Amino acid sequence: MYPPPHQLPLYAVFILIPLLGGVLSFVASDNSPSSLAWRRSLRKSSLTPSAPVTACIWVLLYLCMGHASYLIYTLSHPPSVLSPCLIAYITQLLLNHFFIIVLFGLQRIDLALLMIVPLWFATALTTLLFYDISVHAGRLLTPLLLWVTFNVYLNLVLYTNNPIYTEMHLHTKPHRQQQQQQQQQQQQAQHPPRKLKPS
Repeated sequence: MYPPPHQLPLYAVFILIPLLGGVLSFVASDNSPSSLAWRRSLRKSSLTPSAPVTACIWVLLYLCMGHASYLIYTLSHPPSVLSPCLIAYITQLLLNHFFIIVLFGLQRIDLALLMIVPLWFATALTTLLFYDISVHAGRLLTPLLLWVTFNVYLNLVLYTNNPIYTEMHLHTKPHRQQQQQQQQQQQQAQHPPRKLKPS
């Protein structure tokens, strides 16, 4: 089911909501060189896809989510963004975006693992509610549910393989700065600056 011409602006809004949320959550995450180095240092599952592949998957999922939410809105009687289906949809969407910020921005593997549990249940509930109204809309959300399920496994592996990062004090910025200063001092001690001989 595709929108008639007069509903194209409304359709664009539903498509852009998850896409813009994904962009904002990416921007809100810490993408500094030190953060990227932290991500590379993590011991991940061998099944973890690369960053470009993950980004492409999320774009496709956001497009499916936007189209499915538009279908649910138009099939509701009367159309309302406050219907139970769309409230569940918005809830899982917010959890989805905050999960990205917690994992990559705050670098909290432990909190991300806790967050992905309600995220999975919210996604499963939304998918079931969508199926009740539109089989097509439910099918559009099924890949998202499978992807979140896969991410539960990936985050569990992250948590078990990187115990040092699950300690809260290691995730605070003052501690990271102190750790960086200690590393710099160790490097300076190993390679002291040469003194210039007087001429």
